[in-house]
Amino acid sequence: MVKNILRDLKPEEYFFIHTGAVIKNIKEFPVALKEMDEDTFRYHHNPQTNDFANWIKFLSDDKEFVIKIEKALTRREIIKTVEHQINSVEKVTAAVKIAQKKKLVVQLPAKKEEKKRSKKISRKKAKKAKPKKKAVIKKKKHLKQGGIVKLEKDILSGLKKLNKKDGSWKKLKNWVKKYRKRYSKDLKGGIKEYLLGIVTGLLLGLILGTFI
Repeated sequence: MVKNILRDLKPEEYFFIHTGAVIKNIKEFPVALKEMDEDTFRYHHNPQTNDFANWIKFLSDDKEFVIKIEKALTRREIIKTVEHQINSVEKVTAAVKIAQKKKLVVQLPAKKEEKKRSKKISRKKAKKAKPKKKAVIKKKKHLKQGGIVKLEKDILSGLKKLNKKDGSWKKLKNWVKKYRKRYSKDLKGGIKEYLLGIVTGLLLGLILGTFI
C-alpha cells in the first residue's frame, strides 16, 4: 500500500526536534525549518547525520523525494523540495476525488435511465394487452346483438321473397338449412336455441298462412 505523506500521524510518528519542539505532520515541516535556528538545523542535517531524510523515508515511499532531501545542502533547498512534493500530492489527491465523483455522477443517471426504460417497457406491454381484451368483448357483443338482429332481418326478407302460393317444401327446407348453417357455428347455448325458436315460429306462421 502506498504511503500518503499528507496523512495524520500518530504520536510515535512525530519528528522531535532536539530543542523540544515537535513536528506533527509533513505540512508543519517547512514551517519548522523556517523558524529553527542554524545550529538546530545543522544538528539534524549534516554529513554524518541526516535525521530529516530518515523521517521522510519513514513517511513516504517516494525514493526520489528522499534522495533529494539527503543531498540538499541548504535549509532553503529542503523547504523548496518538501513544499513541491506536498503540492504534487495534493493535486493528485484532488484529481482522484474529482474522477471518483464524475464516475458516480455517470453511474447514477445510467441507473435512472434503466429504471425509466423498464417503466416504459412495462407501460407499453400493458397498453398492448388492453386492446386485446376490448377486441374480444366487442366480438362477443357483436355475436350477441348484431348476429341476432341480422338473422331476424334475413329471415324476414327471405319470407317476403317466398311466394306463398307457389312455395314448395323443397324451397322451404333449403332456405332453413342455409340459414341454420350460416349462424349455428357462431352462436351457441341459449342464443342458438332462441334463434332456432324464431325460425320455427316463422315457419309455422308461413305454413298456417299458406293453408289459410
